[in-house]
Parts: sequence; structure tokens; C-alpha cells
Amino acid sequence: MANRWYYAHGDKKKLGPFTADEMRCLAVKGDILRSDTVWLNDGPRGVLATRVEHLFQPEASVPVPPAPPEAPPVIQEAPPAAVKPPEAPRTTPAYAPVPEKKRKAIAMEGATIVGQDNGMVRFRKRCTTCKHEDSSYATMKITTGTMKVNFYCPKCRKKREVKLRGVMG
Repeated sequence: MANRWYYAHGDKKKLGPFTADEMRCLAVKGDILRSDTVWLNDGPRGVLATRVEHLFQPEASVPVPPAPPEAPPVIQEAPPAAVKPPEAPRTTPAYAPVPEKKRKAIAMEGATIVGQDNGMVRFRKRCTTCKHEDSSYATMKITTGTMKVNFYCPKCRKKREVKLRGVMG
């Protein structure tokens, strides 16, 4: 006795009986969908149509037509005079200050230099007449040219002038 097949769309009434060949023809036409329920020999339980072997043809992948070959990009060369080399990345900002030259102070008259740093000079004042030297030191910003400071000598009781010279080095 040949197998009899039945199918139903969703909750609709069973249709059939059909032979295996008739079922394949119905599947090819689209009457039987993969989501339909299928029964063999009017059994109590149906199965999903996709679970029945050889009912549907294997899904052949639709051949994708090859893409037309792209034309090679057109390269236009610029005249040699117009070609500029790429700019090198900046390592310092455009607003970077110009490094300041180192300043030095030289004692000319009435001064003994104690030390210099950061554009400042530390010196002791000394009387040019009696050679009395002050015990404390004074600090002054170094500028280019002659720098003058007044000094009162406690020994001579006179006002004296101290001269230093500032140079860029």
C-alpha cells in the first residue's frame, strides 16, 4: 500500500491524500509552505513541512551576477613646480618664547659679587675710600649696561656710589 500524505495551512482543514510525487509538485508550485503541517497516512500528529525529507528542493543559492569591473582610478599628475613636500609636524608651539640669553654681572666700583642666578646678582657694597664692606648683601636684576646703587658708608659717614656692569653672554 502506497503512503498517503496530508497537509494543512495553519489551523485550516487537512487536505489530501496525496502521493509523495504530488506533494513535491505542490511544494514546487508554492501550495505547500515550509511552515505548513504535514501528516503521513493520516497519523495523529503532524510535523512541520521543513522536517519532511525530499519535500522541498534544496535552496539553491541565487547566483549573484558579478559586479562590473571598476575602471582604474585616473591619476592626474601635477606639474613638478606645484608639488609641495608635506609639512613636518610642529614640535614646539608657534608662540614659543625665544630663549633669553644668559646675563652676567661684573663688579666695577664699590662692589663684591656674592652670586648670580636667574638674571639676578647678589653683591656686597664696599666703600671706595676706606674699603669698609657692608655685612649684608643686596640683590638686583641684571640689565645690560652700567647699574648704579647708592651706599652710605657708616665708617666715613659719606654717601658712595656702587657700580656694576651687566652683559649678555
